[in-house]
Amino acid sequence: MAGPGGPRRLAIVGGGGMAREALWLAREAIESFEVVGFLDDATERRGEAFDGVPILGPVADWERHDAELVVAIGAPRIRKAVVERIRAAGAPRFATLVHRSVRIGQNVAIGAGSMVAAGAVLTCDIAIGQHVLINVNCVVSHDSRLGDFATLAPGVVIPGAVSVGQGCEVALGASVRNGIALGDGAMIGMGSVVTREVEAGAMVCGAPARRMRTLAPFGDGAA
Repeated sequence: MAGPGGPRRLAIVGGGGMAREALWLAREAIESFEVVGFLDDATERRGEAFDGVPILGPVADWERHDAELVVAIGAPRIRKAVVERIRAAGAPRFATLVHRSVRIGQNVAIGAGSMVAAGAVLTCDIAIGQHVLINVNCVVSHDSRLGDFATLAPGVVIPGAVSVGQGCEVALGASVRNGIALGDGAMIGMGSVVTREVEAGAMVCGAPARRMRTLAPFGDGAA
């Protein structure tokens, strides 16, 4: 850990595009972080680096690096599985990354392990769970709730009083009506217009959005 006033040590779990975006986010976050490296289970990538930051080794080695963690994996189900694996092995410290360009109103709570990317707007009276991903240029409006592991693609707008369930994934360009609930593990297809509540585990697409199929349950309770 850094001394008082110094940057906090951070290791990024993941080695794909989202992990590289997390590096950018950490370097331009509201709080100061020193990214010590990436943790990735792909053995063939050991010794690689991105923009001078090395892949340190497998995820299981996280305790060796005396750093806070952020799990930078886009798919919410995989992100949850990795977080649970890390928690089962010890007592990790998860960082919350918020880009300095994000606009945040009053009474906004953001859980540990969550990432809020550049250009996002969080208006007021909002609760954001743990390990949530809010991508670039998203808007989350008043009195909305995002459950653990919820994922918003770039440019998604969540209007007032919407409940986004755990692990729910809202794809690029989707629109949601005020005051409705999106169930745990639901998937909202790209460009969809959601005018009524979406049940847990439902995949919906179209305008208006219609149920296409049912996904496996996301899981019970917060991870």
